[in-house]
Amino acid sequence: ANAARDSIVLRLRGLSRTDGRCILKVSVTNRGGDDFFVREFALRDGKEVIGSKSLVRLFIEPGRTRDGFVVFEKPRTGAAVHVALKEDREKGRVVELLVPYPF
Repeated sequence: ANAARDSIVLRLRGLSRTDGRCILKVSVTNRGGDDFFVREFALRDGKEVIGSKSLVRLFIEPGRTRDGFVVFEKPRTGAAVHVALKEDREKGRVVELLVPYPF
């Protein structure tokens, strides 16, 4: 699955499950001419926030793709989990998409 906003492209590459936690592999591409910083990845099930930790390089140069991981608590069975990349700059762009894997 992937989603884009302006020059930022977020792709979901895979999901692993282990010991009550999930690991989501992501890639972020900068198709623009300016650097940007990733402030965070946020996950939610409906309106409920899912605790998570991001393991991804925060600085994305123009024309580069960076891979990383988001580790989060296993959501409830049947959850519709959304992941959002939040930019850390004056633009504050957000790229969000539904995680297409069953829980």
